Amino acid sequence: MQQRSVLFSLALIIILGGFMIAPPVMASNPATKIDITTGEPFTAVPTSDVDDPAASINGTTGGQILWDVSHGNPWGYDPNNRYRSLKSILQTMGYTMVITNDIAHKELSHYDVVVINIAAAWFEPYTWNEKQKIKTYIQNGGRLLIMGDNAGCPNTNINVVAQEYGLTCGVSNINSGYYDNLATHPIFTGVSQVYLASGGEVRVTSPAQAVAWTGWRAFMAVAEPGLGRVVVTGDVNFCEDSYINRGQNWRCIENIFKWLLEPGTPPPPEVFDFNDGTLQGWTMERAYDEHGHGPFNDNFFMNWADFTSFPNPPSHDPWDGMKGSAFIGCWDGPGYSNWQGQYWIVKFKSPDLTTNASWQQASGFTAKIGSQMLGGNLWYNYFLFVFDHDRNQYRYVGWGNPIQPLLYYDTAHWNHASFDWTATPDLPQNYTVKHVYVCIWGQMSRRYNGRIFLDEVTPVYGTMKPSWIRVTYPNGGEVWRVNRDYTITWETDKYVGQVMVEISTTGGQSWWDVTQGKYTENDGNYTYKVVWQNVSENCYIRIRYIGDFSINDVSDHRFAIRWSGAVEGAPTDVAQHEPLAVPTEFSLMQNYPNPFNPQTTISYHLPQATDVSLSIFDLQGNEIRQLVQSSQAAGRYTIQWNGRDNQDQPVASGFYFYRLRAGDYTATKKCLLMK
Repeated sequence: MQQRSVLFSLALIIILGGFMIAPPVMASNPATKIDITTGEPFTAVPTSDVDDPAASINGTTGGQILWDVSHGNPWGYDPNNRYRSLKSILQTMGYTMVITNDIAHKELSHYDVVVINIAAAWFEPYTWNEKQKIKTYIQNGGRLLIMGDNAGCPNTNINVVAQEYGLTCGVSNINSGYYDNLATHPIFTGVSQVYLASGGEVRVTSPAQAVAWTGWRAFMAVAEPGLGRVVVTGDVNFCEDSYINRGQNWRCIENIFKWLLEPGTPPPPEVFDFNDGTLQGWTMERAYDEHGHGPFNDNFFMNWADFTSFPNPPSHDPWDGMKGSAFIGCWDGPGYSNWQGQYWIVKFKSPDLTTNASWQQASGFTAKIGSQMLGGNLWYNYFLFVFDHDRNQYRYVGWGNPIQPLLYYDTAHWNHASFDWTATPDLPQNYTVKHVYVCIWGQMSRRYNGRIFLDEVTPVYGTMKPSWIRVTYPNGGEVWRVNRDYTITWETDKYVGQVMVEISTTGGQSWWDVTQGKYTENDGNYTYKVVWQNVSENCYIRIRYIGDFSINDVSDHRFAIRWSGAVEGAPTDVAQHEPLAVPTEFSLMQNYPNPFNPQTTISYHLPQATDVSLSIFDLQGNEIRQLVQSSQAAGRYTIQWNGRDNQDQPVASGFYFYRLRAGDYTATKKCLLMK
């Protein structure tokens, strides 16, 4: 029997304020299973059997699987014809199935899983561009399930993708029957035997791992290339309606999906921390102007500094002999008044990253920038030098990326920068990163003296696009008093950088920048002293990301600012304290900071008195720390977790969940401890 092959590609989505967010591990029984990432039961959703163009437009599908029939379907291996039971399993896991006949023009990252049938493409192979597209998504953390074929798979077909990871489908025929020679692996949890109708051998080489055999021949294998995951079975009939209930195939296929959808483990990030007394291969490219003219005689030089190392403030690090930072300095320069450009640009240039797996699987990076430069304002941005495999040439990418202002110019703070190169419009589809550049911009006509420090340059995996801000206080119903200090608070995803804090006393018709153009670090709070000009019953707070003003949030409801004294219009420092408005709904906030080390703050709101429990769990669902277990009145609460368990022992770096239970309300969020 001719067999088909199915390919799944899952694009991981980073939510967590740390480095990445992946889809939750799906439960098998929505009536009883709880998703620890949401604290809510899994619920079935209707199955869709038509292509949904809106998915590609909106960039999210809410749990959809794309099943490709673009290359013909000669044996009827259509989900509606032979995989109705599989569709039911996926539906129970909370996924819908969408069918497309045009994968070439689909944005695969908009779907949780992409399914590809080899048998349907037997006489119409995937094009080179399509295979490169699939490889790229695997490289960026995609997930595949390839169901092989007893008649083999032409090397012009999808096997070209599988072989990248040590897997070749359908080498030789395997007879039908029940097989129980199974490795210890999550896909065989609760499975003692599987049934093959007729299958093909899977040839396995490094880095793949065979997990099921008949005699000496493997018929099932797995691989974990970086953040990606791959499963190959030798039998396309393995999970079709006629055979899915034989042996324990139904449980095995469910386990396969669960394992594919689990978060992958990225390679340990190779951080440039400059803590070995060297520049670790980083160099300087001397100053050009913004038009590319130069380099010119600029008085810049580069070296390693022993006395400056993150997280200590610049120039406050102990002289410990090894820990330090890279820096670029200049004395009395450049100071050109007749140069062609307005800005000088000097660049930190990374070493060659071509063979660095940690950086090749990244989607961007973060860095700490410290300034002891006097003479004027400074800005920063980045760009890449990549090899474009489609054009077979090296290219500079992102030269026109927007510049961001440095916020701190003192010896007490570091500037926290994040760079998302996947958001760069001119990024090739298939590329290898050779160098990254961190660029410092200054005003051409001014004379500068001092140093700019670079430290903790860290690759980041998953999407880094800033997407949301949420004002948490004031958020409606509060009363502020003139001459009093109030702390404005907000939450964001991790990639929102410096923000503008604004107040409106006209119901949102006009806004005033309370930072007076200096902006503020996105640390989730800003303390503001209320002035008499703010007195109004119609006030709102707005937080805007300065990198993209369309990313902003405004208080949900208005609040009031009133005079402090008992006599209207007579300011005084004697405040009449009024408690914050009681929350109108239960809520659990994202911890801050996140990632964190050594401690983080968790906030939650209670609209009524109730019994409350707040606990920390590891990824296996084990409770490791109980933070709250008591009855509490209505109000706003915060508590800190110091990264220790119930025995006061420090826990390991990694992801953890924290779950709030308050009466009938349950909510769970994820946090990341990084040491």
